[in-house]
Amino acid sequence: FLIGNIYASSAEKCGTNNFEIAAVYWVAVDKFIKAKSVDPEVADNANKLINTYSRYFPGNESTFMYGFTDGMDYTVECWINEKTKVRVKK
Repeated sequence: FLIGNIYASSAEKCGTNNFEIAAVYWVAVDKFIKAKSVDPEVADNANKLINTYSRYFPGNESTFMYGFTDGMDYTVECWINEKTKVRVKK
């Protein structure tokens, strides 16, 4: 939870455009997904955070404009430097 929240709080500082900023939320959500897979007792809290930060995912048009599609590999730069998957707002 801590790492996911730290990532999410860094979003505005880790991107030069809205797409890169939104990508930071992908890695934050990755951490919340991992937390609930490791400890099912935190699933409710993790799901709340996943729902909260998923709202910041880019839409299909924005994702396409930057040359990506849902499910592609993506590396979040900045101090985070984590690999994730492109996700669009549902």
